[in-house]
Amino acid sequence: MKNNMQKHPSLGSPIFAGKIARALLLLCFCCGVAQAQDTWKSFGGPNSNFTVDSLPDSLPEEPERLWEIPVRGQSYGPISVDQKYVVIPDSGAGMDWYYVVDRETGEELWNYSIENDKEMDFGNSPRVRPMIEFGRLYVLNAWGELHVVDMETQEVVWKKNLPEEFEAEVPVWGYCSGMSFVEEGLIVNPGGAKGGLVCLNPDDGSVVWTAPSDMAEYNQPLVTEINGVRQIVTFDATSMFSVRLSDGEVLWRIPVTASSGYICPAPVLTEKGLLVVDQDNGARLYPLKDGMPVEEEMIGSDLIYAELNTPFILGENAYFFYYGMVCANKETLEIVWEFYDSDSFAGSAMGYPFVDTENKRAAIYAKDGTLTLIDLSGEEPEILSEVQLTDMGEIVPALVNGVIYCRDNSNGAYAYRLWDAE
Repeated sequence: MKNNMQKHPSLGSPIFAGKIARALLLLCFCCGVAQAQDTWKSFGGPNSNFTVDSLPDSLPEEPERLWEIPVRGQSYGPISVDQKYVVIPDSGAGMDWYYVVDRETGEELWNYSIENDKEMDFGNSPRVRPMIEFGRLYVLNAWGELHVVDMETQEVVWKKNLPEEFEAEVPVWGYCSGMSFVEEGLIVNPGGAKGGLVCLNPDDGSVVWTAPSDMAEYNQPLVTEINGVRQIVTFDATSMFSVRLSDGEVLWRIPVTASSGYICPAPVLTEKGLLVVDQDNGARLYPLKDGMPVEEEMIGSDLIYAELNTPFILGENAYFFYYGMVCANKETLEIVWEFYDSDSFAGSAMGYPFVDTENKRAAIYAKDGTLTLIDLSGEEPEILSEVQLTDMGEIVPALVNGVIYCRDNSNGAYAYRLWDAE
């Protein structure tokens, strides 16, 4: 006789608790409820749109350094912050490293490592943001090693080699497409013959559903709801496509070619449609009709490009970053202004934004370690202040309650208080 506890778990069981937690996350998302911004553990922050509760009128010339820890080598993995911990990806000595640090004191509580002595173009370090959910640390390295570790015991709960299990080819620049938690489970993007986009049970790693795709691209999938259907929109090597979250069915697919071989910016949903951009095809807006993109009505601009940065929306405009900033109307893609007067912006294809929608300003963290506070409320942008936080680095920072968590290529990882959020 089968044990029915898995199918009908008790209220106190971990399986039931995990399902309830995922359902609550989904409820906040689908109802448009802003999640508390005391964490930064997913792409674009708690609300996935790069917004923060507020930004100050100016940045301090010498912000208070709350703590720092040394690092072993260069890494591209974003920093993740929850209510208690900061997780910092690193690499060195033939290993991937994930430091679990006390958020308040900077004390390294423990670390987790994965053997990695193979070579990869632009280094073999992690690219994907570590995820802290349900009392566990979920990490995915550049080679597709997915490990899940209990935060209290530091024991491995389960692990998978995505390329082996799903017959996938590791992208030439490694796995960069981030993980996503939804009600159904954990979404990963192997890009393989046995699963292009895959939903896994986060409790044990079992497969919930698979969806076909070509080789994985480098962008973060967009989890959203369109025309009442919860879905995930992303790119593979040959197309942009959408998958229904309930069962993994592919809803639509649009051919997209990238001559350079990669697309990094994520799709963005606007009131009119899907906004996408890359360094080969420029910016495009696909209007939606009955939940489907209308290719023949696509609005395009070959004057707007982005290599690494997902555009952000503020009011009627969309903002793009590519060695400078471009502001364009989000419905017509007509350029409102272009801004290339910042030395920090000019030296980087990456400018990671934190956006204050109420006061119409943004703080942009660039490759040279400079954080630039810029006013976007007028007809032209205005730099309010700048502060140098780190040496050169290409690591996406986290900003929570006035504290920024960042690191550079080789010196260290840091927590700086930029303003008192209380």
